[in-house]
Amino acid sequence: MIQNIGFIGLGIIGGAIAKSIKKTHDDYKIYAYNRYYPQENKDLSMAHDESVVDIICNSLSDFSVCDIIFLCAPVLANINYLESLKGIIKEDCIITDVGSVKGNIHEAVKNIGLEQNFIGGHPMTGSERTGYANSSAQIMENAYYLLTPCETTHEHMISNLTTLIRDIGSI
Repeated sequence: MIQNIGFIGLGIIGGAIAKSIKKTHDDYKIYAYNRYYPQENKDLSMAHDESVVDIICNSLSDFSVCDIIFLCAPVLANINYLESLKGIIKEDCIITDVGSVKGNIHEAVKNIGLEQNFIGGHPMTGSERTGYANSSAQIMENAYYLLTPCETTHEHMISNLTTLIRDIGSI
């Protein structure tokens, strides 16, 4: 059962997904981390003020309660977060990303030993703009959202993520 969803990076895509989730599942708790926090971070503050983010995280260890973690930072940064998350996540936590490139992250997932937890993802949407302030739940509606699970990803995890993606209006 999904209750807690984490976001590492809350720019335009992470923000759009988080807003979409809150719109359809306002009972889910959204955790968010940007590498610049706890320094001034207007994106996290704005998301918290809008009641999109419930908990602003100071550390990746705050993600230990998450059922799903969305990696929404740049592709190479997402790869770097994997090693830190391995010792923190619950056994049945889904880790997914939103990057357009899959080869490097799937290789890293395999090398780190997170294949059973990882489902690559890429929402086919976006904008020329950046940042949370430019995100909108509407860009997720009717957007194709590609998933690239690993060979050993548990079927129920794929089903749970697919259901969430459909719930937010993506195809």
